[in-house]
Amino acid sequence: MRLGLRPFIGRLRWIRDYPPYYEDPTRFALRTLLFTWREQLAGGDLEFEACGGCLFRSPRNNISSFIAAIFGQRDLNITRFWRRALPPGSVFFDIGGNIGLYAVPASQQVGGAGCVVSFEAHPAIYGYLLSNVARNCDGNITVENLAVGSESGETRIAFNGRNPGESHIATRTEQGETVPVVALDDYCARRGIARIDYIKIDVEGFEANVLRGARAMIAANPSILIQTEYEPQHLSRYGQPTEMADLLIGWGFRPHCVNWTDGAPMPLDSLENYAGEIVWSREELCREDWQPALLRRQPQPAEASAAD
Repeated sequence: MRLGLRPFIGRLRWIRDYPPYYEDPTRFALRTLLFTWREQLAGGDLEFEACGGCLFRSPRNNISSFIAAIFGQRDLNITRFWRRALPPGSVFFDIGGNIGLYAVPASQQVGGAGCVVSFEAHPAIYGYLLSNVARNCDGNITVENLAVGSESGETRIAFNGRNPGESHIATRTEQGETVPVVALDDYCARRGIARIDYIKIDVEGFEANVLRGARAMIAANPSILIQTEYEPQHLSRYGQPTEMADLLIGWGFRPHCVNWTDGAPMPLDSLENYAGEIVWSREELCREDWQPALLRRQPQPAEASAAD
């Protein structure tokens, strides 16, 4: 089989806009070359290592898999932020699980005392998620083959063959496979879940609908952190691009971007011309004394000694 340079050159141009590339350009360019050629040679699925040595199985052309294989994590800035914001024992919801590139490291981060619930709507991609979780995680994670929306029922999922990770809820003009959809409030009520510490939502523009279906849980957890992808082009599929931000700001949340170098959160004064991950909080995350709510609920050493 003849290997083409065009895919490699295209990806090399792409990663030059990805901030971690400049931490070690030569190493990441070489990884891009090797991964892209392995992908061209693969007749079907391929395997790669990421997230601290975990082994993942992926369909070809999944951009999230490519990023994780090259840089070690899907979003290095977010996993660096987790060291501060996602302590062991946390309850983490992963909406738009893809092949597990958030669910697996989140499972490692929250540990045996915590739990992860990961939702992936597309049946084929869910198969990869299920396989990768079974291979890499140790019992603290639940995976669900469900779409998540504003109300429970059925919806249609459109598959993107050029990038399987960009499968999304079908619009009126798109063909799609019928899949079950659940509102997070309904899901949590049925399973007796009263606490969520962190929700990550990456559903290719359908974020506002997910949030509407989680209104009660978000209200009941005032210190919850919500991470969303912010891509106006995707958001405009389902309405006004500002709809998601307007909803969260109306509920008292503030947007923060996350520094690539150390994972430090920084307030976003405006979303104009911004694209990428946002962490939303009702609290000011940049304060030096900020702690996740879970740590604030735990007794301090002096209090624990007095109780003993």
